[in-house]
Amino acid sequence: MDTTTKKTVSYWKPALFLFFASPLLVELLSASSPASTFFQPLYFLLQVISYGLPVLIIREFAVRWKLGLRGIFIMGLGYGIFNEGLLAHTFLSPATLTSVPGYAFYSGLALAWIPLVSILHSLLGVLYPILLTHFIYPWSADRSWLGKKRFILFIIISSLESALLYFGSRQFAGGYFVLFWLAILFLFVIAKRRPGVIEIKSVVSHYAIVATGLLVILADVVMITVANANAPLPVFWIILFLLVYAIIHLLHRKGWLSMPAMVLFASGSYIGLAVFSMAMRPWPEVILTNTLFILAFLIFTGGRRRFADYTAKAVSNL
Repeated sequence: MDTTTKKTVSYWKPALFLFFASPLLVELLSASSPASTFFQPLYFLLQVISYGLPVLIIREFAVRWKLGLRGIFIMGLGYGIFNEGLLAHTFLSPATLTSVPGYAFYSGLALAWIPLVSILHSLLGVLYPILLTHFIYPWSADRSWLGKKRFILFIIISSLESALLYFGSRQFAGGYFVLFWLAILFLFVIAKRRPGVIEIKSVVSHYAIVATGLLVILADVVMITVANANAPLPVFWIILFLLVYAIIHLLHRKGWLSMPAMVLFASGSYIGLAVFSMAMRPWPEVILTNTLFILAFLIFTGGRRRFADYTAKAVSNL
């Protein structure tokens, strides 16, 4: 593609898809915001801004810094801090993870919940939606979507949102606001120093990869069980680390830390999240919404030619 063509290409379609995909896939599938709540105009606007703008910012950094899966995942951890620490304030709540009052709550911080939910946000709200968008719009995957002015504007909006929602409640110490932002910036610095590429490999075992994606949600269930057993915090952290390591090691050994295998893996995680949410909150609207999502992902992952065509086109463009 020559320079003239690059300048005329519009990226509004993949940008809009990613902007809406992140909040839809996390909030609806987790039943944190059932459809009747999620689609209320003001609430919907808040959710798409809270998810959509940061994930576009992270994707833009990933392209400009030439980051792979590892770099995006690390920045996604920062988004977990942004969402749950600065916007939702669950990092500062003693009752988030378990029925055990104040489990692992020290110095005003939920020290078990923080790493677990940050990992989930990184995967479900950042990495997976970006990979899914790149799969659907492969021609845009390595391109910058945001001009300099829009990029800076999005950063300013997200920063102002964090200050308004954090200090608006007048309940939390300003020191934690600074601490959370320092942690976010630290993670972004680490990510920048971990450049990489996302490999393209053909896949054969479509449904095996989808089934493996369920491990992410199963690991979440294990950690909730560990917390409800009132396990010591170091034990919680060790088990969480071992589960994360085991899943990454399995993906690496199978050669699935690549595209489009990770899209199949992500689909399995979303299916698992939908099933888990229906089990925890068997409300009619949750069952209907999540069943539709499950069927959509099963149809999507069953299109073997779609994945074969993606691999062929991606390899030819290398």
